[in-house]
Amino acid sequence: DPAGGAFEAEFKASFCAIDPYMARCFAEATFYCDIREDLARVPCPALIVQCTRDRIAPRHVGSWMQARMPDSTLVEIDAAG
Repeated sequence: DPAGGAFEAEFKASFCAIDPYMARCFAEATFYCDIREDLARVPCPALIVQCTRDRIAPRHVGSWMQARMPDSTLVEIDAAG
């Protein structure tokens, strides 16, 4: 995937260019946050947008979330991200 290689290079360059403290805060919020138990309590309609070729969250993640969120809609986009 030629575009994927360019995306990865751009992502790495932009991530490495940010302040190390901010990068750490982002990483902690992203990787230590677990709100799976809260999904069933989302009080409003939710739109879940899932890329079909997501490099971090496989397609089954969107379906899993939709099954646990009572008033949610899952839309898959034919894209990499």
